[in-house]
Amino acid sequence: MVYAKLDFSDEYKKIHEEGFWLGEGTNNYAEYSALLHLLKWLGSWKEVTIYCDSALVVNQVNDVWDVNNRALLPYWQEAYARLIQGKHKLIHIRGHQGIEGNERADFLCNEVLDDFERRGFGKADKERASRAPEGQN
Repeated sequence: MVYAKLDFSDEYKKIHEEGFWLGEGTNNYAEYSALLHLLKWLGSWKEVTIYCDSALVVNQVNDVWDVNNRALLPYWQEAYARLIQGKHKLIHIRGHQGIEGNERADFLCNEVLDDFERRGFGKADKERASRAPEGQN
């Protein structure tokens, strides 16, 4: 499982991007991890508009959908609190529709996966993967 994020200024100039291996887990865990990493990275920034292609994460964090999977509850709680605290907006976009930032995030994920496959799945990676939080559905 990989995670990627992009950050843009008001002028839509990229100011930061990164992608890295998260270990074993579900897509929902990866989506929440990406959002939480971004919200932490934003620190004291306020009123940032965040675009995300995960309908589940966007609708749960915006309190439109209930969090039915108890394993996701701690991620939702932290994301919701940070979103409110920062007065940020979280907006759903459709994935794979040619949206530049979303396409770049997908590219970064694929780049990490390709690199991971080239290197092979070594002992350190297995140990890191085994420490992934349980119930990441």
